[in-house]
Amino acid sequence: MLRVEEGSLELAVQQNRTAFFDPHRRAALPSIKARIASLVQELEARELEVGLRTKRRGVIGHRKFAIAVEAIVSNVLVLTLLDPNRLLAVPRGHDMMSSRNEVYGSHFIDALDVLAHPSVGIIEQVEKGSKFRPGGPQSTTIRLGPSSKSQLALDAALPVEAFTRVPNPSVLIMKSPKDGKGESHEVQFKETLKTRKLSKQLIQLNEWLSAIPLKVAPDAIVRLNAESDEFIDPTRRTVRRIFNNASWTQGGRLFGGFWENMRRADRFEYLRIGSASHPEGEKIANVDYGQLFPRLAYLRAGTPAPSGDLYDVLGNDEARRGVKRLFNAMLFADGELRNWPRDTSQFFNDLGLRDAISAIRIQHAPIAHLFGTGIGYQLMFTESNLLMEVLFELRGIGISALPLHDSVLVACSEADNTREVLRRRLAEFLLSEEKAAVSIDYGGSKPNYART
Repeated sequence: MLRVEEGSLELAVQQNRTAFFDPHRRAALPSIKARIASLVQELEARELEVGLRTKRRGVIGHRKFAIAVEAIVSNVLVLTLLDPNRLLAVPRGHDMMSSRNEVYGSHFIDALDVLAHPSVGIIEQVEKGSKFRPGGPQSTTIRLGPSSKSQLALDAALPVEAFTRVPNPSVLIMKSPKDGKGESHEVQFKETLKTRKLSKQLIQLNEWLSAIPLKVAPDAIVRLNAESDEFIDPTRRTVRRIFNNASWTQGGRLFGGFWENMRRADRFEYLRIGSASHPEGEKIANVDYGQLFPRLAYLRAGTPAPSGDLYDVLGNDEARRGVKRLFNAMLFADGELRNWPRDTSQFFNDLGLRDAISAIRIQHAPIAHLFGTGIGYQLMFTESNLLMEVLFELRGIGISALPLHDSVLVACSEADNTREVLRRRLAEFLLSEEKAAVSIDYGGSKPNYART
């Protein structure tokens, strides 16, 4: 059985869940790459023998098939290293196979089928489906098969560091409008001067993020609790901008960094960022815009936002959390909300949804006409542009920062300077210095730049 070497913490997984297939996972060691290259030749011969194909692939087809095999084998081996009882959810549906990622396509399906063929047995298919919903229904799930050990002939003490991730060449993602089931899918777009400019900007950002002196504390072995089914993988250092509703002026938030899927408490506990004063790494702070969406909504309406807490509609702290969720859901909704947003109703006690909506509309009458128009995606675009400006300014003055939607994670000693950057940039958007509210969260009391 493959195992993780003691002290290895390159990845962390959730317990008792299915894991995502990572199309960018590859072998790092030359010995593994050589074995997989040999395996590809064996698999193509076996396809012909058992009737999975009637003729050999051409040069391009062979290259695509080889990439798919390496990605699949690397994924199942990494998962087995971390948790041999976990299943790997892999895509088979047309929407994923038609994406621009070079791993996907008919060659990917071919690789899955031959690797799972009874005469090969390197992987074992547990369930077959057309959706790609790790941990959910209709997913195809696989695991290492009974013949994998003899077929792969790899070292039993293989470390997780034997695998790596290649950069994602696709840094812009366009999503379709949501369908009747509330789902959207990736859509193809024509490359233009605008998309090339956006891509260049993201590539520069990713080069910077990849070079940030970011560390995970040594005691964060493989039990960090994440809020999704993805690995918490410190090699995931790059981001993509995801645009919504097939529009370059809606959405645009950054996704992909491993820190985004960590629980808030785990970020403060385990992440360390090197700074000028402490290059070996210090604890982080989250520098965050306060009540940004409602302020952007007032900006869009062309009227000043009222002073005070814009989410304080019902007069108590518990209800405020619910108001924030409901307020933002109303901005994103296309029409009147008919149901409570998820995990929201409990904050309102006996107050019904209609009464809660009415209270928000009355309190924020100047922007009431924006609720139910779906304008939230346009406000998100403004937010994402604002954050991009912040990140590039921080890069320019030498402050390492990790993007987190409408906030950034920085070393504690850089938090005050970072707040001033965020405050100034927001003031430029809002045309009012006093409305540029920015907070610093140290995850508790402000530390003395602890390096532990």
